[in-house]
Amino acid sequence: MALKFSKFIFYHIGRTAGYWVRDNVNRLYRETTEVGAFHCTPGDIEDNQKDGLTSFTLVRHPLEWLRSYWLHDVVNGTPAGHVEAMLSKSFQEFLLEVLKYSRENGGFVSEIFAPYVNNVELVYRSEDLPVPIVELLGQHDPSISLENFTFTRKTNEGAVFDLADYAKADEKILSEILSAEIDFFSKFGYTDVPAKMVGTIKGHSKIFLPVTSSKTTFEESGVESVYPRYFSDSSRPVAGQLAIKDFHHVSYALQGMDLCGKDVVDIGAADCGLSELMISAGAKCVHALDLSFAHQLKEYIAQSYFGKIQLHEASFYGVPSELSRQADFALSVNLLHNLSHVEKFLLEIHGLLKDAGLFFVHVPLWEDVVADSTAPLWMGFGKFGQILQYPCTGLYNEAGIVELFSNYGFEFVNKSYEFNFGPCAGFSSSEIDGTRFGPVKVCGLLFRKSEIKRLVESWDVSGIHLSVPVSAVGDSELSRMAYELVERNKRLSSDAKNLMLDIGAREGVINSLRGQIFELTQVIDELRTEIAVARSASEGSEAEN
Repeated sequence: MALKFSKFIFYHIGRTAGYWVRDNVNRLYRETTEVGAFHCTPGDIEDNQKDGLTSFTLVRHPLEWLRSYWLHDVVNGTPAGHVEAMLSKSFQEFLLEVLKYSRENGGFVSEIFAPYVNNVELVYRSEDLPVPIVELLGQHDPSISLENFTFTRKTNEGAVFDLADYAKADEKILSEILSAEIDFFSKFGYTDVPAKMVGTIKGHSKIFLPVTSSKTTFEESGVESVYPRYFSDSSRPVAGQLAIKDFHHVSYALQGMDLCGKDVVDIGAADCGLSELMISAGAKCVHALDLSFAHQLKEYIAQSYFGKIQLHEASFYGVPSELSRQADFALSVNLLHNLSHVEKFLLEIHGLLKDAGLFFVHVPLWEDVVADSTAPLWMGFGKFGQILQYPCTGLYNEAGIVELFSNYGFEFVNKSYEFNFGPCAGFSSSEIDGTRFGPVKVCGLLFRKSEIKRLVESWDVSGIHLSVPVSAVGDSELSRMAYELVERNKRLSSDAKNLMLDIGAREGVINSLRGQIFELTQVIDELRTEIAVARSASEGSEAEN
């Protein structure tokens, strides 16, 4: 962007805290104008828009900029816009491509920065913020001080992981890249390799490939993308971005798990993006379970994986019998809060896992939403309705989930990650930038199959929480009893609804009759009045005669 305000014009180099500058400037100055979109350079702006203004920009350490630049593509599934082929690589492979490009062209990052740096009056390091910006603005407006900058720097779209753990490389490669750029960046004090970027990545290297690397193969099969729900949908942009970040958090969690030679169940597999990922990580076979799969997806999976990914169209409350006690590992992403009967679902998963099998769940924690009176109507569906009405479901915070899973035979192992995602469409948050969108906490939890402590937790028609303890009961008998209890409560709930409808209908009839009686009473009163008037007139006429 090119942001014009007061006596200044700011040019934004991508991944250098430009949005932080814009947020503060828009808050401090009444009149601001974006005279250029995205990452336009000074050369893109007409002279009449910038004459007489002090121009400035921000720079960043070239190696840390490369890390953020690469991760932007990994998170969003779309190239950041420069040398796109480089971004379909793991981080170290990407750096090797950058090094090759720098040697052939005299620099990579410097080539991107030069059109800005060489055409502005002032250049500041983003690492030094907010001090230089405060000093610059304070020269023209003494009332501006550090206290005016109350917003923390906005996290860019690429910075959603712990980069120190996941974007490391060999020190020799990093040093060579910096050396190739040293003439340009040494004047800003960038002469050393950041220690936190030196190292090796643990786990399966293929996990770190961006989703775009598999996209081409699927396009060749005649379908848009193997990851349709991991790319922004123009009609649901927020949901699209949420799914992208979900996918990559889960993929990074999986890299620390040994899936080699394991039988895996992907529950709620959708387009099988994670199923493919687990095969690439060494899984022996992935059973992808969902209510239905698209015909083209079935053809693609059959032609590409030859039985290593098997699709099962079934209810989440009725896992195919052939999978009973067959899985070493089960995965569920963003599914629990959409289920009406989480307890029965947990019993089903317990039955399909081998002894000591692992179950990984990625789930949003709706703790802040429960108390939000503006929660929309769609949240009344599935378990959302029970979460909002009866927080004792245990699905609205981490402690509740761990306790619920423990009761149904899953021992907590660890938490792989936790992050605040925002915006989340559909509900407001408490004074988050004055918008109707707010962050939702999301976490990845790993459990191990253990002994079942409780039969089922459910709700009767009045919303009273029920729990039935069980000891020394077999899985099959337990499932039968749980199913019967759930079905009984469903019937009671249905009967209650029908009764309420019947009462409502009867009350409607009664109210209608009352209205008719009232109208008849008015008619009778009018007739009585007319009769009295006619009688009085008749008596008067007779008296005259």
